Amino acid sequence: MDDEKWLALVEYFVGRGKGLTPSGDDLLMGYLFILKLYQHKFYQVLELQLHKMC
Repeated sequence: MDDEKWLALVEYFVGRGKGLTPSGDDLLMGYLFILKLYQHKFYQVLELQLHKMC
């Protein structure tokens, strides 16, 4: 998946849902955690996209 598609995916989930920590944010953090745990190559791509959002 290219960076543009990752950015669109991240933008879609950030802030989605109800509560103090929206469920979209929780989903992204859970996914990021699993990618990092298994040292998957997409971990760095997702982390970079999340940093761009801040």
